[in-house]
Amino acid sequence: MAEFVDVNKGDILPPLNQKRQKKHSFRKFSRLFLQIFFGLILAVVFAVSGQTLYDFNRYRAFYVNGESMYPTLNKNAEAYAKGNKVATKTYLLGDFSSPNHQYLCDYGLMDEKEGFLSSLQRFSIVVTYFDQDMKKNGDVYLPKSGSELKIKRVLALPGEEIYFDNGGELYIKREGESVFQLIEQPFFNVDPWNEESKDFLLTVKKETNLASKYAYDEEHPCRLGDEEYFLVGDNRLRGCSNDSRAIGPVSSYSIVGRVVTIIGKCWYQIDQNGKGQETIDFKSLIMPWGLELL
Repeated sequence: MAEFVDVNKGDILPPLNQKRQKKHSFRKFSRLFLQIFFGLILAVVFAVSGQTLYDFNRYRAFYVNGESMYPTLNKNAEAYAKGNKVATKTYLLGDFSSPNHQYLCDYGLMDEKEGFLSSLQRFSIVVTYFDQDMKKNGDVYLPKSGSELKIKRVLALPGEEIYFDNGGELYIKREGESVFQLIEQPFFNVDPWNEESKDFLLTVKKETNLASKYAYDEEHPCRLGDEEYFLVGDNRLRGCSNDSRAIGPVSSYSIVGRVVTIIGKCWYQIDQNGKGQETIDFKSLIMPWGLELL
């Protein structure tokens, strides 16, 4: 029978013990590898979760009431009539103001900390009041009683000029420049949308552009002041957004925060006193690694 020598001890071990030692060493190595691997995974998960908890402390939650930002926001919002378990798609219902319905809508986080205005870029999404919703109190502006927040997209920045043509195309003259430039609007790209959304957009493009009923055409562009922004809703072509086309530029003091991400959905309804109430739908919350920045 073949034998081998353990050079460390000089003992002669049978082949069976040799195989057992190798198998034991492999198992020990495997356990160590799995411990390290899963330890790293847990470290990443806790780090991401910790960042999310930090975000909840840093950021303020908001819900999306209405369809002015459809299909970017509230793309899959639903309405349930009282006593009815059958959902209705809401993208043609306008604001969620019926006391006879309960709405399942997007729920997200916004950055409202000091200095957030410096992070605003073209096409940023913001939570805002309109200037007519505000009143001056000493050196600060505060929202009037009963004023409601809106969610809009930044199209033009301070110091710029803006207008739309009859087809809804966007033209911007940047500060310091002498000519207007056509600006692509990537949020109108239909490629990543589902078939329902594609049909919606194609129908919109065939309809009369409601933006042409407003001011700010090629002959009468809107010129923004140093602290003014031009804010609109993505659903404007169907006439489902009241925005800067009608009310004019929005001052920086009216803007509450920059939308960061959508974290899930919430239930929203109007109570008997006409006030809105929202409740998080915990089943819809998105895991930290699945969040998308807006």
